[in-house]
Amino acid sequence: MVDRLIPRLDHLCNSFNVSADFVDRFVKQHGEEHWDLAEKHWEDIVARVLNTDAVDVNASRSRAVHQAVTAAVRLLEDERLRDRCPLCPGDRRPPSRRAWLHWWRR
Repeated sequence: MVDRLIPRLDHLCNSFNVSADFVDRFVKQHGEEHWDLAEKHWEDIVARVLNTDAVDVNASRSRAVHQAVTAAVRLLEDERLRDRCPLCPGDRRPPSRRAWLHWWRR
């Protein structure tokens, strides 16, 4: 049910006041012809963030998703992740749950 509340990448600019540059950069990290992969990774990242302390455990579903989207954008804008998707294979494995939790507690 929650994944239906996670906004699609093409709705972030209007619904969540996210810059078009963010969306363009995230999609280009996957190759412009791989919008579906970028969309899947975006939803997976937001779903992971939902399980961190970036989201108030007492928040309603829609509020929790809003908090997770905002936190996911902040995470992906961090200079260490700005140029790569944390879920794409590369020279490093995707961050573990422990690493995600550590990032939020800084």
